[in-house]
Amino acid sequence: MAADQQRILFCSRRWSPIEGKVNINLINTKTGERYDVEEHNLQKDHFQLGDFLNWTDKLDKINYFPVEIDGNIAYVKNVRAKLLLNNGSLVFRTEEFGNVFCPTYLPTGDYRIKIHSLITPKTLSSGEEVHFEATDKVLISNTPSTQTTFAPIAPALAQVSAQRVGPKSPVTAASPTPSGGSSVGSRASTPAGNNDIVKGAGFPKQNPKWKQNKKTVVGNGFPVKKEDNKVVVGEGFAVPKQEEKVVVGAGFEVKPQKTMKLRAVVLSINENKNGSNTHYLWILDRHAEGRFVSKDYKLLQGHFFEGIFKENTANRWNCEKYERQIEKLSGIDGGIDYEQKIWFTVTINNFQPAGGNRRFGNASAKYFGEIASYYYQKIQYNNSFAFRLRRKGVGEKDYVWMVVEKL
Repeated sequence: MAADQQRILFCSRRWSPIEGKVNINLINTKTGERYDVEEHNLQKDHFQLGDFLNWTDKLDKINYFPVEIDGNIAYVKNVRAKLLLNNGSLVFRTEEFGNVFCPTYLPTGDYRIKIHSLITPKTLSSGEEVHFEATDKVLISNTPSTQTTFAPIAPALAQVSAQRVGPKSPVTAASPTPSGGSSVGSRASTPAGNNDIVKGAGFPKQNPKWKQNKKTVVGNGFPVKKEDNKVVVGEGFAVPKQEEKVVVGAGFEVKPQKTMKLRAVVLSINENKNGSNTHYLWILDRHAEGRFVSKDYKLLQGHFFEGIFKENTANRWNCEKYERQIEKLSGIDGGIDYEQKIWFTVTINNFQPAGGNRRFGNASAKYFGEIASYYYQKIQYNNSFAFRLRRKGVGEKDYVWMVVEKL
């Protein structure tokens, strides 16, 4: 293989950050650094999902490993690897792709594996980040080890700066731009589903459906000892009769729960949990959080709909009935990034800088209510600017809409 392994990029995934735009995620096979390039720019240079590219002063396609495309994910086949136990985590050590995560228990030994890139890096118990996960595994030889734990394996070339791996000058339309790369924090490494691309809705995760474990009980077990009949002598103590209590006055009336027809957008979803899909919502008409649990509906992130909602606690709403999908509301745009986080773009108003009792600057936005930001301190504020928002945690349990970027 003539190409420098530290300069090989793999066109690993197709994803859609916003409606009408489709990206290919390129990952450095050694360092795990990631770059997003619009697919139509790659196609101009005859590159596509599943290609390996040598990155020098330009991008060149190379023959490296056989690849299989399934939906929007490219899988690398026939990779030789040694399965080792690394500080309690099973990892495949490969020459070309660094350490590869093994999601299931297998005996250590030599394997041929099929791998794909993780949506975000996975942090092992040793602190090392891995960027690929194995799917199909074929054992070549099994060499038992007398040790229970191997010494930590050195991470595959800790982060290399973009200057080392980047092109000397962008001479092609397909020159990638960094999108966070290996600096992205670790999240759950559930791979994206193999559905066709959904523009504007990202790639929904698919959790496995576990079959119910039906256990057969064989034999009678231990016999239950019958309790001897006991004779009760004497009357014992008489049970005191409960005195009747007189209720004076009407007391406080139970406040009826509000039921309203409201508009909402799906922020995230827990799929197939106890046979149901739990959707976490933002109630656009009430500036509040909501939830929709259903066995019949599976709504993607960014889905706008109208339904019947009931207020269960102060400003928290449950969707009692899904009625219909609605168009995206005027003044709201957004998308899903490759970490499967949803974001929105809105115009903000009534900015107040941080100070006094305010930890963050704050403003307001139609359909979202109060917006927090420390980002305002770094820019010249103007109400006419559009900003990108994400839902972020503040403290242990509180979440707010936070400005993450000025557009």
